Amino acid sequence: SAYMRLSWFYFLEGNEEKYNIYRSMVRTLGSTDVEEDKRSLKMAESGEKPDKTLLVAMLAFDGGYYTKAINTLNTKKASDYTDNELKLEYNYRKARVLHEQGNTDAAVDLYKLVMEEGKDQPYYFAANSSLMLGDIYEDLKLYTTACNYYKRCSKFPNKEYRNSIQQKAKAGIKRIDCK
Repeated sequence: SAYMRLSWFYFLEGNEEKYNIYRSMVRTLGSTDVEEDKRSLKMAESGEKPDKTLLVAMLAFDGGYYTKAINTLNTKKASDYTDNELKLEYNYRKARVLHEQGNTDAAVDLYKLVMEEGKDQPYYFAANSSLMLGDIYEDLKLYTTACNYYKRCSKFPNKEYRNSIQQKAKAGIKRIDCK
């Protein structure tokens, strides 16, 4: 994943040559010990370039720059994307930012949309949306609803981040003593 992040740096800088060098290093020098590395390898092998808007939003979010992340996302709409994965990712990333900014109602609506539209897709967005909804409803002390969302995490066909999402869901189930 470190090589992938270096490739992203050069991608955003517009340095195609170094972007390609670091992207190839993901395949030749990277490992698949952790889920982030596995996802990086999958992205490198796909041959597709990242969507710049979604990449900038993700990196801003990961760095805690929520205003930059939402402003970046707001330069587009989900309907601008024809690719289902990118549309799901757009809505997921927007939900995550809104959630962190305390706009829970809007985040809940988007998480539910991602779950519905991604329920049969191999991406992690729907499963993690279910986990986030579990966390939201647990915080609201709506434990039955939280349990339902935690339990749904394992129902999605995602392979990306499957173990970590399921471990977090199991922790939520244990924490609130779901039956």
